Amino acid sequence: MPDFGTDFNFAKGRRVQGFDCLRDDLFWRFQTPLGGLFYAPEYGVDIREYVQGAWDADLKFELETVAKDQAERDPRVLQAAAEASQVSLERLRLRLDLQTADGPFALVLEASNLEVSVLYADPS
Repeated sequence: MPDFGTDFNFAKGRRVQGFDCLRDDLFWRFQTPLGGLFYAPEYGVDIREYVQGAWDADLKFELETVAKDQAERDPRVLQAAAEASQVSLERLRLRLDLQTADGPFALVLEASNLEVSVLYADPS
């Protein structure tokens, strides 16, 4: 079984490892603006920025492309597919289907202009 790392989840007050660590790391990646980490200028995309845009095929394609690229920048992710949808005028949903060395992993995030939350995370 591959090592997905170990980290501390402050919200849960405990250590996380395995797929939980991957989930948490991707959760933070998708709410960090590109260039938001001075030591990793290619890291991140704040999906909350896409909530305010005029939702159309171009914006959907842009978000899916950027999300796929960002997910695949994580060395634990071998391949990614992204599907974005507008839930309402104030919310969007991003589904990531990831292939890892330990098998598939699905992650669904929902974003408003204020927050990002994990709706679903499951290694299949």
